Amino acid sequence: MYLKIPKECLVRQYQDTAFGYGGVYRPNVEHYVFGLSDAQYDGYTFTVTSDFGRFDTVQKLGDWYSVYVSSDDLPIVVKRTENREDGKRYKQYKFTPTELNGIYGNEYKHAVAFVSIYLNNGRRDASDVIEKKYMVGMVDGCWFLSDELKQRRRIDTNGVEILCHFPASDTVAVDNIIKEHKKKLRELDKRHTEIYCALRDLERVSFELKFKLNIPEFADVNDAAIIAKNSLEARLNKINAEIAELDTELRTELNSRYSKAA
Repeated sequence: MYLKIPKECLVRQYQDTAFGYGGVYRPNVEHYVFGLSDAQYDGYTFTVTSDFGRFDTVQKLGDWYSVYVSSDDLPIVVKRTENREDGKRYKQYKFTPTELNGIYGNEYKHAVAFVSIYLNNGRRDASDVIEKKYMVGMVDGCWFLSDELKQRRRIDTNGVEILCHFPASDTVAVDNIIKEHKKKLRELDKRHTEIYCALRDLERVSFELKFKLNIPEFADVNDAAIIAKNSLEARLNKINAEIAELDTELRTELNSRYSKAA
């Protein structure tokens, strides 16, 4: 989940030691103190520790801050820290990230995207695609955000295809659809890898046998290897077809339930 906080809600920013559960601490952590945009919470703030605890990278993006929160379940405690009167007790509030986004007027649109993962190694081949994944996330304007990415990606460029939008109330249902797809895909990938490795082993055997085909026994082994190789290639093609069919089924199910338009 991402918090989208208007830049004018930043009360102050400083570096200090951050303390976590179990005595974990780290010095020189960037702290961001944010206020709430609703007048009824005037003087109330919460602190974000960048890259520590449940918070991840804090990015300033134009007129707002993007804050990644690793847990949607744990509430964020908001306390009265500004303009306090001596001796007066103030109520504390607890909000989920979704509730805070609502207070800031920045409710995201939920979506499923097909995302290309790049090598991104800082070299000439950094733009090579190493994997493509279906992800559940949120859309903010031209940006797609997902817990799996931990960084925003531009839609319709940089390898992000939005498949559908869905209401927040369907988040668990859509999550389950994607998880079931990934489970079936892992099973197919495992079978594909096993057969692919066996095929490579056979190709090495065939390469060595071609120098000994004048010996009848080796010629028989080579014939058997060719038959096995053809059988394995047919099985690979069948698995590739099953993977393509699995993708088609997922897209069809999402399209039948939800609209691509926001």
